[in-house]
Amino acid sequence: MEEPPAKAFVKQFLRAAKLEVFESNLNIELLGKMNLVTAQQYEEVLKDAERVEKELAVMSSANEELHSVIAEISSLGPVLQELEHSIQFLEDVTTKLELKLKGVQGLE
Repeated sequence: MEEPPAKAFVKQFLRAAKLEVFESNLNIELLGKMNLVTAQQYEEVLKDAERVEKELAVMSSANEELHSVIAEISSLGPVLQELEHSIQFLEDVTTKLELKLKGVQGLE
């Protein structure tokens, strides 16, 4: 016995609607999984960013110390030049004293 066309249409419509609901539930489930994966990846990126931020702070501190050392070394330039002049002066005075001492020793 054949079903009336209206009843067959309603059954077919309900099957299609049921299939669409099933597909919609699958899509929602997939979206949930995608959100979970995205959240996990975001956490990893956040941890990497925090690690990079800490390393950057350490590097920045080291860079400040290095600039301080370079500034001190740079300031030594004029001091070393003055020291070289002082050494040259002492060498000249020593040479003159040695000559005078030899002259005094030669007179004795």
